[in-house]
Amino acid sequence: GNPTPPLTPASSMPPYISPNADVKPHFNELKPPMGMQNDELRLTFPVRDGIILPPFRLEHNLAVSNHVFQLKPTVHSTLIWRSDLELQLKCFHHEDRQMNTNWPASVQVSVNATPLVIDRGENKTSHKPLYLKEVCQPGRNTIQITVSACCCSHLFVLQLVHRPSVRSVLQGLLRKRLLTADHCIAKIKMNFNQSPGNGNNGSNPSDRDSVEQTALKVSLKCPITFKKITLPARGHECKHIQCFDLESYLQLNCERGSWRCPVCNKPAQLEGLEVDQYMWGILNTLNNSDVDEVTIDSGANWKAAKSPANPGIKQEEDSNDNSVGKRGKAVSPGSMNMPTMNNWEMNQALSPYLPPDMNTIASGSMISQYNQSSQNRNPASNNQNYDFGMNNGPGSNEYAGNGPLSHLNESVNSLDPLNAMEKSLNEQMPHTPHTP
Repeated sequence: GNPTPPLTPASSMPPYISPNADVKPHFNELKPPMGMQNDELRLTFPVRDGIILPPFRLEHNLAVSNHVFQLKPTVHSTLIWRSDLELQLKCFHHEDRQMNTNWPASVQVSVNATPLVIDRGENKTSHKPLYLKEVCQPGRNTIQITVSACCCSHLFVLQLVHRPSVRSVLQGLLRKRLLTADHCIAKIKMNFNQSPGNGNNGSNPSDRDSVEQTALKVSLKCPITFKKITLPARGHECKHIQCFDLESYLQLNCERGSWRCPVCNKPAQLEGLEVDQYMWGILNTLNNSDVDEVTIDSGANWKAAKSPANPGIKQEEDSNDNSVGKRGKAVSPGSMNMPTMNNWEMNQALSPYLPPDMNTIASGSMISQYNQSSQNRNPASNNQNYDFGMNNGPGSNEYAGNGPLSHLNESVNSLDPLNAMEKSLNEQMPHTPHTP
């Protein structure tokens, strides 16, 4: 069949033009004030209403096809100024409802006569999308796709995406999703009130005695990296006390994220993650020791579990709490200083950006916001903070930042993105947090 006509913010144009119109752009001097940090790990989210070319197939037996799209000057300027915005071209199998990037072996792509290298990963199993903003220009742009074999089983889509760095997302979560120590302690006590087997701490229930539990061992090591946790987190629906390291979890979900808790395997979407202030306090207290496991009782009192390895080595005592070195003594919640956002050493300045949408990008307002906020920012930083907003809702008083992420519910992959586009290509593309 014929490919779907492109839907662009500026105009609708035929999908193909003659190859001789494929010319190199004349780039203007508009460049971001800071250099790109291409080595940063980034998460990727489709921008609301940001589809430039809706999913299209290549015409059968057409070896070379040209696909034209328009970029308004304001959109192009915003893309260049914002290091966390990109123009993403991806190819995926038409039956893949998750729309994971998959490039047929024979596909080659050039944009405005600039050939692009497709990264198919090691062993050709981890394909990456193409990011085009560096080779685009304001106005008319041409994508040329060359194939030597039929690719009718695949679809192509061009869309604006928001690519916040892992560090900025982590900072936003820490500001808005720090679960206060009181609520963390209540969660621990609730865990003990549940029957054994239901309230297990991520361990096999069959390993536990049928008698009522009086204490639980909790590892201070992340189940992802097996290194000591820095920022302890879990999903909102998780019932266990055990945490994982927040930064490691975000890194794990950078590419084809499943967004599932590594402890209990329940869904743990970005907007449902929470940082456990109480466990963070325990980790801070034990910062200078080699303790990697603690025992927590039903009153939320904790003590360092005895380390079987090298028991003769004397522990370095914490200057704030000399009882830590005495492994037998329990520490009560009231005797601890709880860490806050100020305890987190941030190398980057924060920024007030909300996740972008197409209207604010097209209006050019992001550039003026950037100029206004840059007066208060570290000029050496281009790492925008991923702001989750301040929506107050049920249970918002549980968090130090007063903000459950209710407005990000669309990012949960409960919607079938491909099915939604089949219903109406004019509708916005649902957010899919796992989209690379």
